Amino acid sequence: MTVLEKVKVNKVNYEDFLKMIRNDEFKISEVNYSGMIEKKNHDARYDNRRKRQADNYYVSSVFNLFEEMCAEYGRIITMPEYLNEYMKLVRHQFYYSFVGWLHYEEEKIFENIMRLRGYSAYRSALAEVGLKLMLEDMYDNYIIHMNEETDQILGVDIVVENKHNDEAHYIHVTKESGFARERLNDKSSKKVEVFNYNTQQFEEYQRDFSNHIYAFYDDAENNCEIINGVYIFREEYIKELLDDNEGLCDKQQLTYLEYIDLEKNVEWVEE
Repeated sequence: MTVLEKVKVNKVNYEDFLKMIRNDEFKISEVNYSGMIEKKNHDARYDNRRKRQADNYYVSSVFNLFEEMCAEYGRIITMPEYLNEYMKLVRHQFYYSFVGWLHYEEEKIFENIMRLRGYSAYRSALAEVGLKLMLEDMYDNYIIHMNEETDQILGVDIVVENKHNDEAHYIHVTKESGFARERLNDKSSKKVEVFNYNTQQFEEYQRDFSNHIYAFYDDAENNCEIINGVYIFREEYIKELLDDNEGLCDKQQLTYLEYIDLEKNVEWVEE
């Protein structure tokens, strides 16, 4: 199921989504991004060793938080709502990990990094939802997939399936940055252990990002427009990406998911 199906707003179309953004319904500006950046830079100067540790610290309970909260609220949640719950889960894990034993100033370094990460995760989630709706608006001959299976197993944000032939586009949505490109490279080499109902065996799925599409949103607004803090891809940019990718990928990766049940996954991958 897609995020939109889970929150029972699957009747929302791209025009509706843009209207919500222009009305500032997601309240991204209510979160002080520049203040978070200042704190991160201060932390790096104050204690760079702890700052590096914080960069590599992960909280598994927030991995699917956006989808879970949208399902609970029955709508697309706001940035303040998301960050409030995000930081509750973060602080809960701090209590049970080594972070809870650190001095107050050191723990704040971890808190500042995690808050900034949550801010970025929320904006990325909205960029994905927006692109999904844009693709549905642009193309009648495709089925658009955006679900837990494509994310957790394939490592892909959106799959565009041709209704009429053996063709699909596998799209990764991420920010244009050196760090994001490194993350994509790391994701492409991961093996995910799953249970395959076709073979009735556990097996390792080796991800393959060959000929996948990388849709980069950017603060310079070369590939997108930023409206009230939300990245909205330019249609001409997305059309060019799909046109250049035509015929390069079949449906094999997508159909593999028919035999996989997430409930029996052995290894969950943080993305």
